[in-house]
Amino acid sequence: MLRAMHFFGDNARVAAQVASLREGRFEDFLNMIKASGDSSFKYLQNVYTNRDVQNQAVSIALAVSENVLGNHGVCRVHGGGFAGTIQAFVKNDFVEEYRKALNLCGTKSGRDCDKDKEAGLTPYYVEGTTTYEEADLVFVCRKLYAQPMKPEFFTVDGPDEKWYPQKDYHTMYLGEIVKVLVRE
Repeated sequence: MLRAMHFFGDNARVAAQVASLREGRFEDFLNMIKASGDSSFKYLQNVYTNRDVQNQAVSIALAVSENVLGNHGVCRVHGGGFAGTIQAFVKNDFVEEYRKALNLCGTKSGRDCDKDKEAGLTPYYVEGTTTYEEADLVFVCRKLYAQPMKPEFFTVDGPDEKWYPQKDYHTMYLGEIVKVLVRE
């Protein structure tokens, strides 16, 4: 059912995308690319494979891309069902900045460098937390629960050794959204 909802919706979007390009309405085209990607993520749930549901590389790449791109482009999941990649439509004058930010986020740890500074992001503080001036949308949350990750709770082999070779585990949080900030 969900697959059909996505494909029928996407068929209508494709015709509208073609029309928007022919008529020179590039912003409309980008909005429809984003809508198609959101539909793919939501209805096809294709940002991970059932063989490795803990691998969040595509989800993280989409989240970072949306935050870095702001109004300089749009991104979407691509590669239906295989969790292989994302597509990013980036304005020409922002390509190099986007490439550097994504490369930085995927190759360096915040423990070893100032990722904000190196990625060209400008942090600011609101409601007791940090966000970025480049963000178009910010969810301010209240922490409800925190629990350190423990190696004995991994349910499959691999992620522990792959992502935490030095046993420097993250803390998982649950939060309540208390405010939404939208750039006007």
